[in-house]
Amino acid sequence: MGRESWGLAAAEVRTKPEGGYRFVTSEELCLAWALYREGRVSARGLRAYFALHEMAARRAAVEGGCVARFTVVELATLMEEQDARKGRAALTELERAGLVVFSEKSLRFNRAHELESVPACLHTMLAEFKKPERAVPVPRRVLRMLAVRAGRGFVATTLAHVLRCMRFLRK
Repeated sequence: MGRESWGLAAAEVRTKPEGGYRFVTSEELCLAWALYREGRVSARGLRAYFALHEMAARRAAVEGGCVARFTVVELATLMEEQDARKGRAALTELERAGLVVFSEKSLRFNRAHELESVPACLHTMLAEFKKPERAVPVPRRVLRMLAVRAGRGFVATTLAHVLRCMRFLRK
C-alpha cells in the first residue's frame, strides 16, 4: 500500500488514510457548524451528525445486493452513549433543524438551499471558499472521533484542518 518517500528514511507514505474516508462538501460541514454556533443544534446533535456520516460511509462500503438498515442503537453506539434515547433525541434535533432525513432504509443529508431558514453566518463562511460544493475527503477515523468528542474548540480546530488541508488528488 505504502511506498518510501524521498528524504525521509524509512518513512511510509499512504495513498489513503487507514479506514478510508467519506466525501462531505464544504457547504455541508459549514452548515452543521453554523447551526451549532446559532444554537439550533446542540453539541450532542453535532456529534450525531458526524456519527451519521460514519454510518453512511459504512453502508457505502457494503457490497451490492445488501439492503442498508440504519438504527438509532448504532447511532448511540457510535456516539458512545449508553442510552439509545439520547441518540434518538439528537437525531430528532437534527431532523428538526433540517440537516438530515432519516429512516430505517435511508439517510439523506440536506444542503443549505433545502432548509427553511439558513443561518446568518453561513454565507459569510461559504464566501471564504472558491468552491463550497467541493467534496472534502474526511477520514472516517476523524468522523468517529468527532462523534465522541464535541468540545467547541476541538470541533472548530478539526473542521478547520479538514476544510483547509484535505484534498483528493487524482493520478
